[in-house]
Amino acid sequence: MVSAGDTLDVVIVNYRRADLLEQALDALRQSERRPDEVVVVDVSPMQPLPLDLRTGERLLTLDENPGYAAACNRGATGSVSEWVLFMNADVFVCETCIGGVLDEAMADPGIGVATCRLDRPDGAMDHACHRGLPSVVDSLAYKARLDRLTSSSRRLGHYRLTWMDPTGTHDVEACSGAFLLVRRDVLEAIDGWDERYRFYAEDLDLCARVAGAGWRIRYVGSEVAVHVKGSSSHLHHSTKGLTREEQATRRHARAAAIESHERFYEQHLEEGTARPLRPLVRLMFATQRRMLRLSRR
Repeated sequence: MVSAGDTLDVVIVNYRRADLLEQALDALRQSERRPDEVVVVDVSPMQPLPLDLRTGERLLTLDENPGYAAACNRGATGSVSEWVLFMNADVFVCETCIGGVLDEAMADPGIGVATCRLDRPDGAMDHACHRGLPSVVDSLAYKARLDRLTSSSRRLGHYRLTWMDPTGTHDVEACSGAFLLVRRDVLEAIDGWDERYRFYAEDLDLCARVAGAGWRIRYVGSEVAVHVKGSSSHLHHSTKGLTREEQATRRHARAAAIESHERFYEQHLEEGTARPLRPLVRLMFATQRRMLRLSRR
């Protein structure tokens, strides 16, 4: 089924990946449900983007990189569509993806955010698209890979929601900002993305605030997009083979990720964390920052 009626804008944030951005735009152009407008937000460009923009596509250039959350807000400013889809420039949707997710979201006014299944180029699932809001214990279980012991455990598998079918359709607690469809009135009700999050955890924060305001997050596992995860930040790449500039980008991204995760902990998790664990969490963030500083020497 191809969605009709409700209007849809797409905001794509790009950081120095013109090659992937072109593929992302081509995939959107081939969608059964075409966006009414596509806004490309190009942050901190080294040179003008060599884009051949089509009707309904426009470019917004930001000389500095304000962070993903701020770039998303800039891209959505001035739009009046009923729905806004925020995407990374390294996400390639299948032909039915946007229409399928939009249909599911439109069918229930209680849904504030909807998303698809994100797969990496090798076919492995990007679990950030299908997850719970992580407590400290959830994060530890995930890092220690304890959630791999048994997929049916709700205690060990809460972060990845391992007991749910990733090809099915159901509510989740959080999804990835790489593909995040949100109702316009919901986005306005929560005052948009929190721009204090420069990189990482901004999607967790947005989902937490959407849920706190009474709306649900819907996951549509039958619709798939490919996500070349970490293509701009290089966080998922070995430092070997990276240029000096790419290594610097990786360090800046890592520092921003630590800051964002600490902010998310303070804002959403600290109050619910057992008091004896709180100093240990603080120590963990301090240790991460120290290790990052040492790695620069």
